[in-house]
Amino acid sequence: MESRHTIAGADGSGAGVTGVPAPGSTNPVARAAAANVRTNVRAAILTGERSTPADRPGVPDPETTAYRILAVGAAWLTAAVLAAFAPAPDEEWHAVLGLSERGRPISVHRFGDFASPRKILVVGCIHGDECQGVKITRRLARGAVPAGLDLWIVHQLNPDGHRLGVRQNGRGVDLNRNFGSEWIPIGHRWDPQYSGPRPWSERETRLARTLVLRVRPDVTIWYHQPQALVRAWGQSRRTARRYARLAGEHYRSIRWPNGTAPNWQNHTFAGAASFVVELPPGRLSATSAARHARAVRLLLAGR
Repeated sequence: MESRHTIAGADGSGAGVTGVPAPGSTNPVARAAAANVRTNVRAAILTGERSTPADRPGVPDPETTAYRILAVGAAWLTAAVLAAFAPAPDEEWHAVLGLSERGRPISVHRFGDFASPRKILVVGCIHGDECQGVKITRRLARGAVPAGLDLWIVHQLNPDGHRLGVRQNGRGVDLNRNFGSEWIPIGHRWDPQYSGPRPWSERETRLARTLVLRVRPDVTIWYHQPQALVRAWGQSRRTARRYARLAGEHYRSIRWPNGTAPNWQNHTFAGAASFVVELPPGRLSATSAARHARAVRLLLAGR
C-alpha cells in the first residue's frame, strides 16, 4: 500500500516533520492546513519576482518574495496535522520534506516496518556534483527491506547544486560544512568548502536536521565521491568497517571535518552510527550500485 504526503518545515525551521493526508482525506484539520499551503504557494508563484545575482549570471536569486512566501506557506502545517495522520506498519510512504533554497522539492521515502524501533536513513547526494549514490538509493527503494527495519531514504538533498552541476547549494554554500557541530567559518560564497555565514544558515541543512531529529536513525549512510573508500570516526567506526567489508571497499578511520552531517550526528546521538561512503569518480556502474545496495541490506540485517 502506498501513500504520498507533504511534510511541514519547508523553511527548514525545525518545526517538525508532519504528514499531510493525501487528497480526499476527510479530516477537516488536515484539509484546512493543506488548503492554506496551496493558497500561499499559489500566491508566491503569482506575486514573487526573480532576479539574477551579479556573481552568478543566469542563475535565479533565492532572496526573493516568491521563495520566502513558499517557505512561510509550508510552515502553516502544524503538529495537529501530524496527529491526524498515522501511517500503518509495512506501508510504503513518500513525502515532500521541504523546498530547497531555490524552491525545488526535496523528497523523503519510507519503507519497511513503520512500527520498528530500528530506524535507518540513507542519503544519496548532498554535494551537487557527487550524486552517483542516488543509483544506490534507488535500488534500495525498489528492493526488499530486511525484516524489522524502518528504512528512510533521501535520494537528493541538494537539487539546486545538482541542477547547476556544482558541489554547493543554490546559494554557494557547501551543505556538508554548514551543520552545527564544530562549525567554523570557511571561505567565501562559491568556494568549494564555503561553510555559510553561520551554522544551519541553509534551508537544506535545516531540513536534514528536522528529519534526523524526527527519525533518530540508528544508522545513517551519506554517499559522496570521489575518494573510493568508506570513512568514519568515533562511535561509527565499527559499523562503517562492516559496511566496507560487505561492499568490498577500502576503509579508513578519518575524523569528521568541521560542520559535517556525521560530525553533528555522532555528537548528538549516543550509540548511533553516521558515516560516509565515498564512491569512485565518474559514473557508477550498475554492478557497483547493486553491490553497494546489497551491502546496505546485509549490514542492516546484521550479517
